[in-house]
Amino acid sequence: MTTTMKTSPAPTGATTDDGAEASDPASGLGAGAAPSTHSGQAARAPQAGTDGIKFRQPTREDGYAIHQLISQCPPLDLNSVYTYLLLSEHFGRSSILAESDGQPCGFISAYV
Repeated sequence: MTTTMKTSPAPTGATTDDGAEASDPASGLGAGAAPSTHSGQAARAPQAGTDGIKFRQPTREDGYAIHQLISQCPPLDLNSVYTYLLLSEHFGRSSILAESDGQPCGFISAYV
């Protein structure tokens, strides 16, 4: 099973369904976003994407669900549940979890 997501960037200066300013696709950062630091700032609220997909920062509680998602996506290398727990906890600000109907459907991790 292959999981794919289709998204299209909003034009610069556009707003999302919740009225927030959309990301600038050229910068790779969301509106008002700055490069991630470990300053203890609160995570941003989930953002709605296209087709009802919501994007949010993963938490340690997502480790098992991320493991299950990756196990269904060969040829990706499957790591232990603990690995995904650590990625979510230690690098949650530089990673993203996509959900559809409350279930993970995509995950991007960044080890910074």
